[in-house]
Amino acid sequence: MLTDPEPSTDHRTRDHWWVRPGWGPETRWYTVHATFADQPGTPALVAEAARLRPLVERTGWDLVPDRWLHLTMQGVGDTAVVNQDQAARVAAAARRSLAGTGPITVELGPATIDAEGVNLPARGEGARALDAVRERVREAIGGVLGNDAVEGGTVWRPHVSLAYANTTGLPLEPVREDLAAAGGPVAVQIDRVHLIALRRQGHLYRWDDATALPLH
Repeated sequence: MLTDPEPSTDHRTRDHWWVRPGWGPETRWYTVHATFADQPGTPALVAEAARLRPLVERTGWDLVPDRWLHLTMQGVGDTAVVNQDQAARVAAAARRSLAGTGPITVELGPATIDAEGVNLPARGEGARALDAVRERVREAIGGVLGNDAVEGGTVWRPHVSLAYANTTGLPLEPVREDLAAAGGPVAVQIDRVHLIALRRQGHLYRWDDATALPLH
């Protein structure tokens, strides 16, 4: 069940790049995200990111380049544990399950800020449609890897991150005030999600290949 985004009450930044358990320099993690190299809504999202960039391009923040914009959805597992054949089977199961569920037009924004990032939260009917997509992805993962292997819970907060904090302790209120005056949201059409092998490199989330899981 999807929970609508709630305003953050954080007052200062927290370095987003702290070392999380299970993550190291060589870690690759299979995950299903909506990436934006080839979405119908890519131009609208890129334009919104460019419009907001001057508000968050400041000391202590790492901007997400257009190439690496993504909507986080569902982890699959460490590539050291989930092998390529299993990942391919998850992709095939998800592709079958997702056929005919979209495309989805989702409202992203207005932009919000929390201790670790500036985000465009998904809202409204489009966000609920994304929730249904995620549930099908989770079922596909469970069908291949077993239900105990399905990461995370049923509550999630779909969003596209525009910037990540790289410093702890900076005040959030100046950025929050600027974003509050910026307006939004933007309508973005999504007609596929993607299975990727995610890595953290150079204060960015990156991936080399994206296996498309069409919604149409």
